[in-house]
Amino acid sequence: PARAGDAAAGDDAAGTADLKLPEERNDCFVYVPPTYRAETPHGLLMFVTAPGKFNKARWEKQWAPLCAKHHLIVVAPQPADKGGWETTEVEFLRKVYDESLRRYAIDENRVVVHGEEIGGTFGALFAFSNEEVIRGVSLVEGGLPRRAAVPASDPAHRMAYHFAHAAKSERAAAIKAMVEKLTAMKLPVAVQTIQSDSGALSDAERAAFARWVDSLDRL
Repeated sequence: PARAGDAAAGDDAAGTADLKLPEERNDCFVYVPPTYRAETPHGLLMFVTAPGKFNKARWEKQWAPLCAKHHLIVVAPQPADKGGWETTEVEFLRKVYDESLRRYAIDENRVVVHGEEIGGTFGALFAFSNEEVIRGVSLVEGGLPRRAAVPASDPAHRMAYHFAHAAKSERAAAIKAMVEKLTAMKLPVAVQTIQSDSGALSDAERAAFARWVDSLDRL
């Protein structure tokens, strides 16, 4: 299924822009590839920032070619305070999702929450309380929220999971346990071993992740 947004087709919507919600203190950025056309639904990647680690120029450079190749739009919501995410900001992430659907033609089978470390964990918390709209959860060197129940496998709307971690990561054992739990629940799980101990994906690793996002409409 696809949801048609209000944005006009063509270059007018392209590039990096503010996706500011007037009623919220939070900043949010959106990148739309120059290939975007309203008649072609795009996947939506919600890049949930790890506090203090977001670099807008680097983010755009990393994702621009992949957005064009895989028909993706990437949004990067920011915490209101640099110290970190607050639980109440789950509602802000839902508003970002809703505004993205209002503005753009979104392929609802390719809506993914993605984040590094605590950003990924907070993104998963949002996904669990909005399971009817989120298709995939990706955590880079991060874990699932401890106090939130993982949505059960539902053939009509089954959430897929992607974990990325370094081979010698201190989180490797915990991530392995999470993967085993999700697999036992008959949920789709992909695990990616990355080179960097810092949790940053290389260009090749990011490209592999983008292919995973692209595959979700076929699961």
